[in-house]
Amino acid sequence: PTTPVPPCENIKPDCHVYQKTVCTDDAYRQWAFDNCAYYCRLCTPAQLAIKDSQITTLPPALCVDKRQDCDKYGKDSCKGQYSTWARENCNRYCGFCIGLPTTAKPCIDAIPNCNQFQKDTCTNIKYKGWAEENCRKYCGFCSDGSSSGNQPSVTSAPTFAPPRPQAPGNQPTPSATLAPPLPAGK
Repeated sequence: PTTPVPPCENIKPDCHVYQKTVCTDDAYRQWAFDNCAYYCRLCTPAQLAIKDSQITTLPPALCVDKRQDCDKYGKDSCKGQYSTWARENCNRYCGFCIGLPTTAKPCIDAIPNCNQFQKDTCTNIKYKGWAEENCRKYCGFCSDGSSSGNQPSVTSAPTFAPPRPQAPGNQPTPSATLAPPLPAGK
């Protein structure tokens, strides 16, 4: 018999009042895991999928834009390399207040060089969130299990940028908190 997936919960009722840095700072990581696991997205993908499917909207306290100028960045700033920045700064503008869609994300890599990153980028607690957003196919995060690399399953969801690619070259490191450039004249 299979063991049911334990729930992904916040123990503290006020996790949303903490800045997201509490989720990623090494000094608070254990506290975040013990007290605000769902808010910090520190649960397994299976736990998050179950919890997210039960939520249709974010609490009003989380459905706000920290910046007043989110619309000046445009909707492209809500996805890809800027998605973590957008969730932190433009939650309402980007439409992140609505629960997860029922359709699966496409099984594609958002960037062309996923295979150049170190093998543990897909499983390392510091990079898994970035990898899920940018290297879905390479890391094997697709619901049909397809991938272009052989990666083990992952168990947590951090929000750091991955290490530099192994291949030589002057490619910049992707940044999960990279702010999109403002369009000219805005």
